Amino acid sequence: MDEATRLAPRREPRILRWISALELAIGCLALAVIFVLVLVQAAQRYLPVGGWPWTGELARYSLAWLTFIMLGYLAGQGQHIAVEAIDTLRWKGVVRAVRIFAHVVVAAIALGFAAACFDLVANDTGQVSPALEMPMVWLYVIPLVGFAFTAMKSIALIFLPEPAERDETPTEPNDPEVPR
Repeated sequence: MDEATRLAPRREPRILRWISALELAIGCLALAVIFVLVLVQAAQRYLPVGGWPWTGELARYSLAWLTFIMLGYLAGQGQHIAVEAIDTLRWKGVVRAVRIFAHVVVAAIALGFAAACFDLVANDTGQVSPALEMPMVWLYVIPLVGFAFTAMKSIALIFLPEPAERDETPTEPNDPEVPR
């Protein structure tokens, strides 16, 4: 698809934009934690001190948290798994129906996973992680939030209007009407 036929960004309600910003911030924090902890682990190999086993454990948990918290962000941006070949069809009604079906499926799966995560959080067994001795219920809170946000955004995308297609007429490079 060339730049002239790309879709304009969808205008989301303010609450969804705030949630997206929160998800992105948590995702960036998790990525930074992974980066720092992996560097610490690499440095420990060359220092004459004993290793800290909790660094590897926290890095693995941060990777899981990064994955689950970014689900909602990616779904809200339209970056989840979709059949992009459908987008090239001329029948806009069929394209909209396929997108709605995809959002319904994503919302249903996210609600199911959120319910499972809620069950894990609500039925705390008192287990702790081996190295950090972190309560395992903390491990399940971030996926619960991520799946809940994913379901909420997928449901919202069912009802939000489709983004309007940009005008296909070529414009001058210095045209103030063209978003950069």
